[in-house]
Amino acid sequence: AKDPLLRVPYELGDEEGATCPVHFNNECIGFVVRTQSNVKPVFVSAGHLISQKEAVSIILELRGKYRTIEPIRRADQAARKFAKGMIEEETWVLE
Repeated sequence: AKDPLLRVPYELGDEEGATCPVHFNNECIGFVVRTQSNVKPVFVSAGHLISQKEAVSIILELRGKYRTIEPIRRADQAARKFAKGMIEEETWVLE
């Protein structure tokens, strides 16, 4: 996510790849991750059958030249085009 669901304090370095755990009720519920140097971070939490650290590792492996990872960025672009009627449902697959 680009914005956290919970307001949590964190201290994060400015360098690409910096991470900081997010705790709630003494439990790690995710990480703040800087995908590029000197840009706003993203907020990462684990999904089904994946650990928090694996989620961070995947985010860092898939980072590109934008703040959000490429698969999420492309899905967001396709969803916005579809919502505006610019593409048909059959053309959702991006190459």
